[in-house]
Amino acid sequence: MSRDSIVVQSMSDWDKVVSALSAKLRGKNLFLLEGDLGAGKTTLVGLIAKKLNIPMVSSPTFSLIQQHRNLIHVDLYRLESMEEIDATGFWEIFEDEDAMVFVEWSSKISDDLWPLDWDITKITINKKSDNEREVLIETVS
Repeated sequence: MSRDSIVVQSMSDWDKVVSALSAKLRGKNLFLLEGDLGAGKTTLVGLIAKKLNIPMVSSPTFSLIQQHRNLIHVDLYRLESMEEIDATGFWEIFEDEDAMVFVEWSSKISDDLWPLDWDITKITINKKSDNEREVLIETVS
């Protein structure tokens, strides 16, 4: 298990985070995103999409799941129970082995429910101030 910490104080610092993740940007990779509202979870996914030349429209807060080619972006913020998560068809996204899945508010799902045959990376964004973030990247499996 590896763990990296990157301090972000500018947009160019976000590029360091994207670079640290670049080797994992392929199919069957699951990224669990945690952090307070406004910490930068959607910003990070948008920058990854940009690096991959994938046009991204917006945060999936209200649509819950957005697919942009092989990048699937999920936001569980509004959901409050596993029954609600199950009702969205969430688990079906893991049938696409070419997909990279980014899940915001992933802690709403128990760690033992994630697909075991996928590579899993947990990304925690801690908001230190209006201009500073600490991004923790941890390889789970």
